[in-house]
Amino acid sequence: MICRFALALFLIFSNFIILAPAQDVSSFMPDSSKVVKPKKSFFYNIAKKITAVDTNYISPNRYYASAMVLGEKQYSFFSLRTKNKDGRDQELLFSPNSPFRVGPYIGYSLFFLGYTFDFGARKSSFDRTNVSISLYSRLIGVDYVYESGMRNYKIKSVSGFGDNVAKQVRNTPFSGMSTYMINLHIYYLFNNKHFSYPAAYSQSTIQKRSSGSFILGFNYTKEKINFDYTQLPEVLLKDEKGNNLYSDELKISNVRYRDYSFSVGYGYNWAFHKNFLANLTFSPTIGYNLSEGEKFNAKEYLFDLDALNFDFISRASVVWNNSKYFAGIAVVAHTYSYKKPTFSIRNSLVTASIYAGLNFIKKRKYKNK
Repeated sequence: MICRFALALFLIFSNFIILAPAQDVSSFMPDSSKVVKPKKSFFYNIAKKITAVDTNYISPNRYYASAMVLGEKQYSFFSLRTKNKDGRDQELLFSPNSPFRVGPYIGYSLFFLGYTFDFGARKSSFDRTNVSISLYSRLIGVDYVYESGMRNYKIKSVSGFGDNVAKQVRNTPFSGMSTYMINLHIYYLFNNKHFSYPAAYSQSTIQKRSSGSFILGFNYTKEKINFDYTQLPEVLLKDEKGNNLYSDELKISNVRYRDYSFSVGYGYNWAFHKNFLANLTFSPTIGYNLSEGEKFNAKEYLFDLDALNFDFISRASVVWNNSKYFAGIAVVAHTYSYKKPTFSIRNSLVTASIYAGLNFIKKRKYKNK
């Protein structure tokens, strides 16, 4: 088949040469007095146009590689809430032990690798796994979060059980809960010629003048929660007279759900001094929860306002970057909610980081600048 195709091309080309009118050979000879530049392809020109930035606002990255030291701490909170038949609210707030982590990172071009070590880690903290990956580019951004944990939670606070009970159980260890969560957030930056997320969160460019941008994103979340309420302190289950105090609506054993949502937000880069930048971003999200095995029903969900789910994504950072050296702090917060008529669950994940580093291996076109 390949031989036949090649032969056909040869015959067509031969016929073209034979039938072509004779021309002066000199017309085919290049003019040595003219410099002929290779013509760029259509797709190259489109890509160049899309990736172009206004250098009055954004100074591009001048280096191939970078290295830094990162210190990071994550704060995670799980809230279980219900309103019983008598109209009384009850809420339990749990939080795991989260040690401070620090370690080296090194990157080249788009690839950045590193490892952090736990400081002040308690034994129960080793039952947790946290993975957070963020990609900050000029056009789009991606957040990936994986979190799982078991037997390492504490009761941070309770409400609806009485003030005396709340004081007794505060910071009490609780081993009756395990969690598993995956989240993927993809978003697009509209004003990408004047607004640089990499300048605020990946230190690869510099925001020279203040600018903001609207942000549109999509979120997918999958979460699993196993909960054994019988392991709660006795004062939460029964009152002093032995009557049931704990709401039946909170006697859940496990929750499995998926969440699909869209986010619309706004981010602003404030270049308040030479080489200094502050960013603030807030993106509310709206979506629907689907329990495990449950299928989306347009009639049931699209016109039921009680089925809507509201969360938020926020970021804040302060950066100093003179192109060669950089340092800064950043805070990224996500909330993930599951809501049903009888109870609701909210997971809040906050990551705070501090870092310092340098860029090296300058790009060829910037070596003389």
